[in-house]
Amino acid sequence: YVMEAMRAVRRERLAWLDVQPEVQRLHNQEIQARLEKTVWQQGGCKSWYQNASGKNTTLYPRLTREFRKRMAKLDVHNNQMV
Repeated sequence: YVMEAMRAVRRERLAWLDVQPEVQRLHNQEIQARLEKTVWQQGGCKSWYQNASGKNTTLYPRLTREFRKRMAKLDVHNNQMV
């Protein structure tokens, strides 16, 4: 995914590439909502997956194939994961 982004910057002669804040916010909101239902976040579980405030910023709460599918193509013009 990162390599595809780097190739897109070069191919399209972009000065930089960034994610739209709203797209990032929605993505993170979805991940946190899904994580709330996992064993890692319920029942007072404390682990190295969580930061000091208890937020899990390490795990992806879906199947690996879903992650791979979402990371399969970068949409440079909309800064979204397709």
